[in-house]
Amino acid sequence: MKNFLLKSMMAVAVTTTLFSCNKDEAKVAPTVTIKSDTGYVSNTATVVAGSTIRYGATIVSNDDKLKTVEVTASIGGAQASTVVTIATEAKTYNLDTTYSVGNTETTIVLTIKATDDNGESTSKSITLNVKKAAGAINQYTATLLGGQSNANTGSYYATASNSVYTQSTAPANSAAIDIIYYYGSNNKATLVAPSDATVGGGSGNLTLATILTKKNATQFAASGLTAAQFDAITDDAQITAITPSSPSTISKDLALDNVILFKTEAGKLGLIKVANLKTGDTGTITIDVKVQK
Repeated sequence: MKNFLLKSMMAVAVTTTLFSCNKDEAKVAPTVTIKSDTGYVSNTATVVAGSTIRYGATIVSNDDKLKTVEVTASIGGAQASTVVTIATEAKTYNLDTTYSVGNTETTIVLTIKATDDNGESTSKSITLNVKKAAGAINQYTATLLGGQSNANTGSYYATASNSVYTQSTAPANSAAIDIIYYYGSNNKATLVAPSDATVGGGSGNLTLATILTKKNATQFAASGLTAAQFDAITDDAQITAITPSSPSTISKDLALDNVILFKTEAGKLGLIKVANLKTGDTGTITIDVKVQK
């Protein structure tokens, strides 16, 4: 009797162990491998606005058959929306498709999610940093501006046409003038917007802008670029990449090889390099300019 009970208990234990192993057996989620072949975008990439990219993945079920392959897109951190859902009963699926990134500079996260018949799933993502294509620029060299008391060289400058105006010709062209140059006792070599107070008359100010009917509010900021970096620029990509710190309507105490970022009231970005400088209110400043067309 003892032996019979012992054998029965052992049989129950073995049966329970086997049942427990089957019940708790781990399910294995699908494998998603993003394609990184030539011509495919994978992981994190910078792409041009308005373009269409190719991406894909090799998806393998490690347990049961696949059920769905879903691609979602989160644009600019917004809630993800479904791009495509594919139903499949295969063990292996080859995702190979394209995506149009749109014309807005933003970040898009494409997520590929594979789910099998057991409900197990795996997700992999591709991050697209969408940037606008580089734009064309106008490049001007050796543009000469005169100080406020210079009788021969104008102090008023239009960046769109590279035109310099004197006090007699400036009033008729005030809408085009973005920058005024003067050499002050405190500010030294200075570029200002026509809207800046230092040229608007009043106590202690110059009157250079009082003759203008339109006073454009150009903004200036340090560019952080060297003269050599300025010289190497051929489009606006490096200009638009600059994040200005404390923009102002005045850029003062200028010196040789300084590179200044500016933005016109019309919204055009550009850079000015000081190529030469002759001090004094009758002196001159020579500038090289690169500005968006």
